[in-house]
Parts: sequence; structure tokens; C-alpha cells
Amino acid sequence: MAEIIWDEAAIASFPGAGRVVRFEIRDVVQLNNATELWWEDSEMSPFNPKG
Repeated sequence: MAEIIWDEAAIASFPGAGRVVRFEIRDVVQLNNATELWWEDSEMSPFNPKG
């Protein structure tokens, strides 16, 4: 379950946050012998605007 926190006092407890999302973990699934994910930086698309 995920919940967006709109209460300004609660948001103020997280400096720099515009909104806060709270997650509640109900189940955990453990995968044995699963392949690890490896991420690396990719090159930027030449079609992205230069900024």
C-alpha cells in the first residue's frame, strides 16, 4: 500500500520534500538463485535538448 501525505506538518519533517509518499510492506518474496541486475550509465540521446 502507498499513501501520499498531504499534511503540511508531516511534510515539514522531511526538509526539501514537496510531498511525502509512505509505503507499507505487507509481503516479502525471496528469490533464490535469481540473476542479479547490473545497471550502468548509458550515453545520452543526441535528440535530447542541450541544457
